[in-house]
Amino acid sequence: MSAKSEETTPLGNMVHKTQHTALNNELWSAFIKGNNNAFARLYELNIQDLFYYGLYFTSIDEVIKDAIQDVFVTIYSNRKNLKEVANVKVYLYVSLKNRLFAVFNKDPDYYQIDSMEPVFSLERSVEERYIDQEQETESKRNLRNMLQTLSPRQREVIYYRFTEGMSYEDICELMQMNYQSVRNLLHRSIQKIREISQHTDSRYNSEYKNKI
Repeated sequence: MSAKSEETTPLGNMVHKTQHTALNNELWSAFIKGNNNAFARLYELNIQDLFYYGLYFTSIDEVIKDAIQDVFVTIYSNRKNLKEVANVKVYLYVSLKNRLFAVFNKDPDYYQIDSMEPVFSLERSVEERYIDQEQETESKRNLRNMLQTLSPRQREVIYYRFTEGMSYEDICELMQMNYQSVRNLLHRSIQKIREISQHTDSRYNSEYKNKI
């Protein structure tokens, strides 16, 4: 198996994410000790992931870019007061989500009526949608369509758990929910996907079977 194909497997993705987390934490430690080069590397390492994450909340590129800049400016300004964190990526996601929430607070169109939070959407950039259309298998497209039937909160927890591979503890921090509430939300989300899949293709049931 080639190195390139290994990177696209679930195991390859897991290894990549583990390495990414370790490097982020190493750079964060160096930065809070005064290494400005580490700060620049942190920015470079996470800017793309943060931008794509922001696209789940809004399709307005400039809003996302401005919010990301605000996050890193705030981090740098407060560098003398920062402490070690368990997962830097989660810390950055939380910071960006909070910043976007502050922006959306001025525009009720971004709210969910039930939770008063920015709506988590599966819509992405034009370029990424084009890539998806070219590369997605039929099964992935069908799964994406099923995810569209979920509530924004359900889509969000599915994304964190299965796309980002986050722990329940990290999801709790991002969604500001307790452990059992996150498990319950994820369980209901998967159950809904299973119910829908029974009317389309039962192959999708096994994909989430052992991940609750």
